Amino acid sequence: MEGDFTRSSDDPDRSYSGVLMQQGRVQLDADWNEQWAIHTRALRLALKDIIGQHGGPAGDLGFQIAAELPDGVEASRVNPNTDKADIDFFVSQGTYYVDGIRIVLPDWRRVETGISPGQNGASFLAYLEVWERHVNAVEDPAIREIALLGPDTATRAEVVWRVNLLRLERDDGTSDDVNRSERAEELVRDHLRSRRSLRLAARAFAEDASSDPCKLAPGARYRGHENQLYRLEIHRGVSQAAFAGEEPLDDQTLFTFKWSRDNGSVVFPIESYSGPDRVEEGKEISVTVKVAHLGRDARFGLTPGDIVEFVHDGVTRGGVAVHEQGQDDLRQAGALGRVTAIDPETRDVTVTVIGSKIAKICVRSLHPYLRRWDHGASGAQAHEAGALPVTLSQLGTWIPLEDGVQVRFERPERDKGLRVLRAGDFWLIPARTATGDVLWPTEASPSGQGAREASFRPPHGVVLHHAPLAFVTLGAGQRISNVVDVRKRFAALAQVPPT
Repeated sequence: MEGDFTRSSDDPDRSYSGVLMQQGRVQLDADWNEQWAIHTRALRLALKDIIGQHGGPAGDLGFQIAAELPDGVEASRVNPNTDKADIDFFVSQGTYYVDGIRIVLPDWRRVETGISPGQNGASFLAYLEVWERHVNAVEDPAIREIALLGPDTATRAEVVWRVNLLRLERDDGTSDDVNRSERAEELVRDHLRSRRSLRLAARAFAEDASSDPCKLAPGARYRGHENQLYRLEIHRGVSQAAFAGEEPLDDQTLFTFKWSRDNGSVVFPIESYSGPDRVEEGKEISVTVKVAHLGRDARFGLTPGDIVEFVHDGVTRGGVAVHEQGQDDLRQAGALGRVTAIDPETRDVTVTVIGSKIAKICVRSLHPYLRRWDHGASGAQAHEAGALPVTLSQLGTWIPLEDGVQVRFERPERDKGLRVLRAGDFWLIPARTATGDVLWPTEASPSGQGAREASFRPPHGVVLHHAPLAFVTLGAGQRISNVVDVRKRFAALAQVPPT
């Protein structure tokens, strides 16, 4: 969640049941948000205990995969901007639960898969992928209280979903419904089993801490002048395929990341776009966008040299994905660019960016905006299309961010393969001036003598949840020839007593 938060204090391992306010105390956003997390987690775990890993109510069972719409029903489209004809299918309205998370589809939905016609007989497993996204007042203007004449207040969390298609080597449908459902769950588990995430450790460390005693207090490590919530987010992910075949070179880029000292919460709504509608893929271009504001002050503003990301609803919601068994789903991030000029009178911002779809990103109906990242100001490291590259030789070494804050990605053993990272995976690193340190878990150092070192931790998000829906077989032309439903349903607990 990219909101303007102090930190995320929720820790499921502590098993807290609630947050209790005390009189006369300062109120913090972290306490409020922790209460929301505790309540939501408890509710979903209870529902999962009752329902199981997935299922829908018999009276309102949703997310049926269908080749055709029922008579008299109209469907909205998931991907209305698709340029080419492809195979599509329909998803029914109704309710479904995945890991206790309630997903409601109010109307039938048409889903364009991106699969070209002509793959007769190809078989897929359609499964539901569910996660939560952060929604700010730019993405949903109704959140903002207009009586405040500009400032926003709280943000929102939204449950979103997409239907993924897993290409099968053969028809994996079995002879009865029970076995089909079990086989579908097994396929999803096997496909996701290798998705152990690469882990990260963080610390505050200043090698020159004693060189300037007038500037740094004894033992100070974090040198920032303000408390910060650093967000490190993967921009282009890496899968085990990067280690397939020959050993990669030490200077080979495995993945890229970006970071923000304000949890990625500094955003600028885009009102209009000026630039080419279409350019050659991979070509660097200069575009100009008019933004609604340039920030409330210097800290939350834009300056030439800043790295910005073009974000819109399609990036945060995602669309249908088609992949092979065992293939990692490398999600897409927004396009990164560097600010080259700013006109404070007109609020026009000129950005140098690589990509061919910037015009589509800036469509007003998609609620586009620029998100500022803070790794571009120093220019200390080479940037790959705006993001910071991580090479094989950098795994296991400390990488500096700023003001003494450092991060280290683990280096897995060669025989165990490289764990995966996907675009959007993130870690939150609170830095505090009171201690001159970051808030990060530690563990006993192998060197002993009471020393401790930063622990490796998997990404704090995005947390994905999955449930199989149907086996699907393609027929001739742009249609599906067969659908085998593998959803689960449950009846209501309350029943009319016999008379």
